Amino acid sequence: MKEYGKAIENYNRAIALNTHTWENAAAYNERGRTYCILTEYERALPDFKYVLEHDPSYISTYGNLGITYLWMKDVKQAKSSYTRGLELDPKMISYAWMVEWTNMCMMRPDPEVARRLDNLAEIEPEDSWENYRAQTCQGAALWLRKYIEQSQSVIELAISLKPDMPDAYFWKGMTCASLEQDEEAIAAIERALELELPPILITPLRWFEQDRPEFYQKYVVPLMARYDLG
Repeated sequence: MKEYGKAIENYNRAIALNTHTWENAAAYNERGRTYCILTEYERALPDFKYVLEHDPSYISTYGNLGITYLWMKDVKQAKSSYTRGLELDPKMISYAWMVEWTNMCMMRPDPEVARRLDNLAEIEPEDSWENYRAQTCQGAALWLRKYIEQSQSVIELAISLKPDMPDAYFWKGMTCASLEQDEEAIAAIERALELELPPILITPLRWFEQDRPEFYQKYVVPLMARYDLG
């Protein structure tokens, strides 16, 4: 119902009534998620950390912590959170994907990244969400190998599976930029941001400073400035 203030009041009450810390994990986790929706990230962090301190196996909290750090532009901590979650479940495609993406925000990838993304795409998807992630991974791997048109086709398939998810739109933007389809590129990236992609995840666009300097100056520089990405 999007009555987030009332939700927090109820989580507060649930926590106060329950003195068994291990039973409070869900309440803390969900209160942290609610704080994130309200963009109160500094208040969300202690809740997620509390959960993992008392129940390190609460795997969804690693993802919640990771996305919170991304909104706070702390890529290293985000990668660390996703990595710890992946250690608990190596088949968690979404966490593995975020480990690779956050790493690409910090440095240009080596050839091994494409290989790892291919491996992720080959994991048998358990549901449509994982299938979407697998297709996105495959599309990104093809882009890294410079099979740009094939990458774009796979990314479009991913978008058709989950049109309200942001990841594939960003990578569609990357393929369009490589094909010099500049208006389509920036439109796709803007769509990813509209769908609440944490802006720090667009930083691989910096690679175009060398690859396509005109595109970089015209589109990427203003976009980075809008989100104070330096």
